[in-house]
Amino acid sequence: MENALVTDGCDINDSGSTFTAVGGAGGTVYGVQILSYSYSPQNLTINEGDSVRWRSVEYYNNSG
Repeated sequence: MENALVTDGCDINDSGSTFTAVGGAGGTVYGVQILSYSYSPQNLTINEGDSVRWRSVEYYNNSG
């Protein structure tokens, strides 16, 4: 399998992508956001070959 994704330092938001290449599929890429003390989505079912991208979401209060 020959799959690649070059982002050049950019953030990517993705939900449910599937990479395919010569040799087969690369699985589905799922995104999970970490929100303080919770996750979104809370539950996720994945298959062998799938990937999960974890992203911490920070809260900013601009009351200075």
